Parts: sequence; C-alpha cells; structure tokens
Amino acid sequence: MPIDIRDTSVSFREAALSGKELWETALAESGGEQEQAGAPSTTPVLFSLSECREEYVPIDYPGSAEGFFLPADFARIYKEAETEQIAWMIGPSIETKSAEIAASGGDIVSLNSLGVLHARYEQYGKARTKFQQVLLSNEFMPALLNMGNIHYLKDELKLAQPFYERASAVAPFDSRVILALAKVNHKLENYGSARDGWEKLKSLDPELAETFRYLNLMGEEAVRAARELEDRDVVVWIDE
Repeated sequence: MPIDIRDTSVSFREAALSGKELWETALAESGGEQEQAGAPSTTPVLFSLSECREEYVPIDYPGSAEGFFLPADFARIYKEAETEQIAWMIGPSIETKSAEIAASGGDIVSLNSLGVLHARYEQYGKARTKFQQVLLSNEFMPALLNMGNIHYLKDELKLAQPFYERASAVAPFDSRVILALAKVNHKLENYGSARDGWEKLKSLDPELAETFRYLNLMGEEAVRAARELEDRDVVVWIDE
C-alpha cells in the first residue's frame, strides 16, 4: 500500500488515498517504470523490508503473525485508524445486538454473543465486560469458555484454567471444553491431566483428538509435536 507520510497530522485513510494518488501520478509520468531507491523523488520507489527495519519501528495488527513497518509517528496514526476501521466494520452489528439485549432485558445469549463479537476483533476489555455480566447471574458455559479463551490468548494460563474448569463442571462432555482444558493443562505442564482430557476427547471425537495428539505426550516430544500444528493456539469462541 503506498502511503503519503509527508504530513503525519492527517488520518491514515487520507494518507493512504494521497499515497495512492501520488503513486499513480508518478508512475504515469515515468512511463510506468519503477525506479530503485536513490532515484529522483518524483519517481515511485520501492524499499525492501530489510531496509525498512533499519529505520522504521514494527507494529502489528489483529491476526498478524509478524509485524510490518511504518515510521514511528505514523505507527500511532495507523493504530488510531485501525480502531476507527474496526468500529466502522462492527458498529452496525454492535447496535443490533445491543438493541436485542435491551429488548430482552439483558438476555445472556445476546450478551455473550456481543462479547464474542468484541473478542474476535481483540477488544478483550469490552468482551470481558459482557462475559462478566453473563456470569454474574448464570454459570453459562459459553461465557465461561469464552472468558477462559481471553486469558489463554493473553498467556494468562492460571487465570484461564479456572474458567475452563467451571465450563467443564457445567458441560463435562462438550468436546470444545474438554479440548480447551486439556490444552491449558498441557501448557501448565500438568501432563497427567492433559492426557486424561485427551483420552476423554478421543472417546467423544477421535478425529479432533488425533489433530491434537500432542496432548497425549509430554516434555520435548510434546513441544515438537505441538509446533507442527499451526493452529494449536487457536481458540473456539462459542457464539450462542
């Protein structure tokens, strides 16, 4: 994405639109040729990531495995724009779900659903508030699991575990709960509990258990097996 960084007082969206216009104009004037770094400023220039790493600070975004690079001042602008963009994307859904909650007098399913919407966009503070509202009046399994997921993703394993245990007490044969509890136990090196959970999962859902077969292992062997699973830390949000 070409971005005009000459004026960091403008919004990210404005800078992106200006950058696109500058890039297209410069390409047209240069006959469509892209010059290398060091060329006259009127010609579009591409910089490699290795060059950017020397001058720019890395930032990340929801769902990214690695950061990308922007000037320090611009990183702040991007974060602000990211927040605005997410609000624009999920705003209508939030309004709809909020209306449902108001009309139902605080229906726990709707509250949990709204929490999941926030959680999927890594708005964990807002998500936690909704799940807490549910749990004040009801040991609702989806909210318990979802609350545990937030702590799990933040690597707060000892906080995640009790929520998964409470979810297990409510729904002891739900494969999603069994898997979540086995995973957090495995990360906490409670290998016996993790193996017991895996055996239980295997009896209920052999295919899912095979996917997470590392839960039946321990030590370095388990670590190596876990690394083979790209989605080993992906959680399941229950939106119901």
